[in-house]
Amino acid sequence: MTVEDPGAHMAPGRDSPHRDACLLQHVNHALFERAPDAILLANDQARYVDANPAACELTGYSRDELLELHVWDVAPTAQPQAMQQAWQRFLRRGASSGEFVVRRKDGSAVETEFRAVAHVVPGIHASFLRPNGAHKAQAVQAAQQARDQERARLALLFQDSARHLLRQLGANAGPDPLAPLSEQERRILRLIAAGQTNRQIAAELGLSPNTVKDHVSHLFRKLHITRRSEAAAIIVQQRLPSEP
Repeated sequence: MTVEDPGAHMAPGRDSPHRDACLLQHVNHALFERAPDAILLANDQARYVDANPAACELTGYSRDELLELHVWDVAPTAQPQAMQQAWQRFLRRGASSGEFVVRRKDGSAVETEFRAVAHVVPGIHASFLRPNGAHKAQAVQAAQQARDQERARLALLFQDSARHLLRQLGANAGPDPLAPLSEQERRILRLIAAGQTNRQIAAELGLSPNTVKDHVSHLFRKLHITRRSEAAAIIVQQRLPSEP
């Protein structure tokens, strides 16, 4: 978001305090929108009246959806009465901090550290939340596990497709079809058969994606094939040993 120059919308002759107030308003809006922590604003009835992009990312709700919810709607257990009592205690005390578990739109839970301030302006109350360090580490680990599982699933699908293609074409014994390939091309062929993309192969072999793309084109031409599933079929037929 581009912060506009507030002076561009003011008529000549306006005094400096007015310009300063306009500038401060723009700065505050930019800080709200770009803050890395989730910021949620609620009214006296604990209904959300505004949320920044980080809050939407944390909860999984859009801003419009959040504005239909109350504070207790993102709590891990639906206990409106207990939450309402806690909300009234917070309003009386004026501030609160600690740990809070956010229930996301998809039902998952996120452990957060929070600080809440009542009456940042009359009738409006702010909550600032960020995932705690342990949750971030768990999220990274879970994401990596999900990628590994997806990669293994795709590799199995690729190999099944290759076997099906072999049954269609027939596994005829004959000269080694891989004889024209260089060692590097053979390595790349094995990784293609494992279901890896050109970018993944490049990362594993320490090559650029363009170099891998050239190698793939060359080996496809040497093997007289046009599809990656055909490459996988050749590997299954040859039963090449995995590299150490």
